[in-house]
Amino acid sequence: MSELKEKRVGKDYKIPFALIDADENENPRTDYGDINPIVNTIMERGIEFIEAIKVIPYKADDGTMRYKLSHGFRRNRAFNKAKKKGFDLQYVMATKLNKNYSERDRLLDHLTSNAGKSLNPMEQMNAVDMLKKTGLNNSEIARQIGFQPTRIGEFVLLAKLSDAVKGFINDDYISSTLVLKVVKANNSDIVKAEQIITENVNAMLDRATEMETVVETGDNEIKEEVIEEKPVLKVTEKNIKGLPRMSKNVKVYSKIMEYATKKDYDKSTKDKIEFAGTLIEVFDSAKGKDSPEELLCRVMDVLEGVTIPEYDDNEEAILEEA
Repeated sequence: MSELKEKRVGKDYKIPFALIDADENENPRTDYGDINPIVNTIMERGIEFIEAIKVIPYKADDGTMRYKLSHGFRRNRAFNKAKKKGFDLQYVMATKLNKNYSERDRLLDHLTSNAGKSLNPMEQMNAVDMLKKTGLNNSEIARQIGFQPTRIGEFVLLAKLSDAVKGFINDDYISSTLVLKVVKANNSDIVKAEQIITENVNAMLDRATEMETVVETGDNEIKEEVIEEKPVLKVTEKNIKGLPRMSKNVKVYSKIMEYATKKDYDKSTKDKIEFAGTLIEVFDSAKGKDSPEELLCRVMDVLEGVTIPEYDDNEEAILEEA
């Protein structure tokens, strides 16, 4: 049997599947979703109808040419599943990346051009956390992927959470947005915020367990009441304990932001509006309890890595319209 070799097909290549090395620890994605539609396409129509994966060629210690998977981990899982189901998988379609394609390039591409299934907030957090380790700061990451610096700061906060709380988010017991609200409401005190989050999630799960027990052991009348209630296994802002209610200032700002997102402002103006909101949150949460020195420290903590937009007098009319 002759040795399988890569074959040029247009701008891409057919490369031997056995020569691909895929390290899923390097993939920001944790939720691969339903890969069965990809598997079915492979089984019914072949690999030519699957978008090409991206690989980096390299020479192994034994001198053979191999390929490190850079993008296409979901498709790679589908390839493996199709093979286990009996598909004769010898080649897959791939785009070969330049040898100078760096880890930083790879992660930036994961955030900006993920094919098929977009990264969820926790997967975006993983990518940002990996990018920070390459030496980029919040503002540099934001500029290169088109996110607001404050959003990158939120990913950095999420990365500081314990695996248990990250698990609550991944299991959809609580949203990453609500977790961030709890953290910010507690002056970025991760320990205190996690205690509140854990207590609320456990209380919700305990309630669900109690209701399951009632359904299994209670009388018919109680069963009907419990079944009709249909508990939702997710902590929401409405029922969470330990979260201060939104102040008037923040409510007004939220309405301003809702209005501003519908307007066709340029990026500089949007940055200024979001920057104002960040300051409102800091000052509002203080409520006169902090000294000027303490408040300054908190402002600096919250704004770490945020680039303050330069003010342009020519845009004053635009801001007044908002």
